Amino acid sequence: MNLSAFPDFTEKSFDADFLNLLMFDISGGMRSVTIPRGYVSEAVFRDGIGFDASNYGFAKVDKSDMVAIPDRTSAFLEERDEFRTTAAFLREKNLAERAMMLVELEYYVFESVEYSTGLDHAGYSIGSSEGLGEEYASVPRFGPHKGYHKLPPEDRYLDFRNRTVRIMEQAGIPVKYHHHEVGASQLEIELDFMDLVRAADSVCVAKWIIRTVAEEMGLAVTFMPKPLYKMPGSGMHVHQ
Repeated sequence: MNLSAFPDFTEKSFDADFLNLLMFDISGGMRSVTIPRGYVSEAVFRDGIGFDASNYGFAKVDKSDMVAIPDRTSAFLEERDEFRTTAAFLREKNLAERAMMLVELEYYVFESVEYSTGLDHAGYSIGSSEGLGEEYASVPRFGPHKGYHKLPPEDRYLDFRNRTVRIMEQAGIPVKYHHHEVGASQLEIELDFMDLVRAADSVCVAKWIIRTVAEEMGLAVTFMPKPLYKMPGSGMHVHQ
């Protein structure tokens, strides 16, 4: 991050991707609201923007509409490096013409998820027909750490992965393969090599597809690194 003075701060001189307004609440904590470049105008500098002052401690909720007017004299320019500039950096430094990434998506899938928190308690429970949860405690199972490359009928989620991968391919996301992971109810879909930026976009879309298909099939998915105690964690390995 680099900072520099921005003395001539007007609508015409504004040459940045975003206008970030920094404000302080009643406790001295810094807050911010970000305006895209296309919405930056002289009216914003002159009339300001509306905000909910009750969340700042300035007013009660029923009288919370206030306006924040930017102070031009305190403006500065902040430069941040975005991850998408990595490809350009590689070319500028003559390190490589392109960066290819292969991403592994590991996740858990459950057939039931319940949780509850209150002043006097906190808890959760999950269920999977692969042997997790009280409901499935007596069903045949392969054990919590012996799921790697299991096949049906022990692998209960082959159809779920097949359906997910088929939709990914329809969306233009190349998939190398998919399989059951080590943990009970732990799965993996390994994407194929893609350019850096395309890989980043594909990971986001792929996770959305996985969650959507799970919802349609009455399942719940989590990409949390360590959702279950004493169970294998889920990574997102990136091959370069």
